[in-house]
Amino acid sequence: METIEDLQSLLEQIEQQNKDASVFIYLPAVRYEGGLRITERAVELIGTTDGSSQTTFTGSMIVKSNMPQINIFRNLVLEGNGGVGVYNSARLILYDCTVRNWDIGVYVQDGGWAGVHQCVFEQNKTALQFDSREAEMADPDYINNVFRDNGTAISLIHVPGEIALTFPDTVFSGNEIDIDNPAGHPVNTQDAVFESNAS
Repeated sequence: METIEDLQSLLEQIEQQNKDASVFIYLPAVRYEGGLRITERAVELIGTTDGSSQTTFTGSMIVKSNMPQINIFRNLVLEGNGGVGVYNSARLILYDCTVRNWDIGVYVQDGGWAGVHQCVFEQNKTALQFDSREAEMADPDYINNVFRDNGTAISLIHVPGEIALTFPDTVFSGNEIDIDNPAGHPVNTQDAVFESNAS
């Protein structure tokens, strides 16, 4: 699984197998020049670190499958040069990931929900954007993240349901806008950390 083509081929093979089984894919600490399409079944992608190298994707990830488990990304670097890092219209949770240098880091579309835990979002125009009117899952606690030096850290255009989003121990630092909430969705930042942008 040294190339993005190898990994995409593996996903396509897995999609034809028992869809009730959980799928864990352990990835080497390589740089994948491109992104993936996860469309037929949910998977868990687990990155690794080897010295200064870490599992890295440079292209857009397209996540559409809600069958049957939740899609999970662990210990991945999603490194862009504009564009969108993750187009998500399914159930997705990111753990210990770094998302940087995208126009939109994670873009949650209709049918999707994204949970984010212990991740770093940096130098994106918009780090995390919700524009989803309905979803099957709500993971509203955005715990121990860092949103740093983004244009807009979090954009809430449409968010499914009424449950409040919370940000325990999440740090907002150096963003032009920390939370843009035109949806008027309930947000609780009581336990978040807002660092001064003053030098």
